[in-house]
Amino acid sequence: MTVPTFVDGSPATQEALVFALTVPYCHAWTAGTISLADSTITTIDHTMERYPNDSGGMHSTTVNPSRITVVTPGEYELLAQVAWETSAVGARFATIRKNGTDTLGRLQVAASPSGGTIGLVAAEDSAVAGDYYEVTMLQNTGDVLAVRTGLSNTWFSVKWIRAT
Repeated sequence: MTVPTFVDGSPATQEALVFALTVPYCHAWTAGTISLADSTITTIDHTMERYPNDSGGMHSTTVNPSRITVVTPGEYELLAQVAWETSAVGARFATIRKNGTDTLGRLQVAASPSGGTIGLVAAEDSAVAGDYYEVTMLQNTGDVLAVRTGLSNTWFSVKWIRAT
């Protein structure tokens, strides 16, 4: 990448520009089949990445594929779209969790009798290198219910928005 030189030409200014052009960002999505047991919290694996470079290894499709891990400290925007197959029974729940325990964003919606149920969970958080985020889903239909997978259905993105 060719980096423009500012008037002062300082390495710090150039380094800041390179960072601005490559802000830490990861967008992972879910492929394959995922079945959610009734009333069981399930951490969702995101087995595909929308962009070939996920900003320095924030996500792996093979090692802990449920996690997006912070590499650069700062404030982050977290967005997760979650989709369940059609069932008119029960409710649907989803969360964004930090480090496996802290719930940062939550969704609870009634079932949709046609066309499935889709929702968006959002949060902002301050993170240090090594912190990780995951999405969980739950349903209470009284039976197994599938997650709608694919790029336009169930996905998770984490984007750096500012230094702390």
